[in-house]
Amino acid sequence: MLAMQSIMGNWDRSLGASSLLSSRLSHIISSNNLANSFMSFSTSYSDTGLWGIYLVSENLMNLDDMAHFTLKEWTRMSTSPTDVEVERAKSQLKAGLLLSLDGTTAIAEDIGRQLVTTGRRMTPSRLRTPLMPSLLMKSVVSPRNTSGTRMYVHYAAPDTVLWPLISLA
Repeated sequence: MLAMQSIMGNWDRSLGASSLLSSRLSHIISSNNLANSFMSFSTSYSDTGLWGIYLVSENLMNLDDMAHFTLKEWTRMSTSPTDVEVERAKSQLKAGLLLSLDGTTAIAEDIGRQLVTTGRRMTPSRLRTPLMPSLLMKSVVSPRNTSGTRMYVHYAAPDTVLWPLISLA
């Protein structure tokens, strides 16, 4: 699921080259002015997980289009992500995981998060082993790995919550 999160990516209109990011969803949202930003997320536990996306938009007239394109992209990812997308996601994950552990506070937070969510800790040294691609591919749907994961991701009905947040004041 982390690789799928990486494929979906994050996008923010305020970024200078935001329309040039690799995510297909970022291209669609940027070119149609559907949102201000989005961020995909994934939280894995030992026996289940949560995967989704945060979308921020002031364009209230096009919320249905934004939801449509997001769900369409999720469906595409569950059936036919490209090899290039999967390889890019694996590389981004490795780099991101190693760069995120840059101090004692970050390491302690990582240990705690991993123990709470999965009951074990995967050390950075394990990321350098040949095992890493197989660990990432366990929950990644790819054109070559389409047996159980594809059906689970494709047939899991998403819970979608949309509401306009007009003002917090």
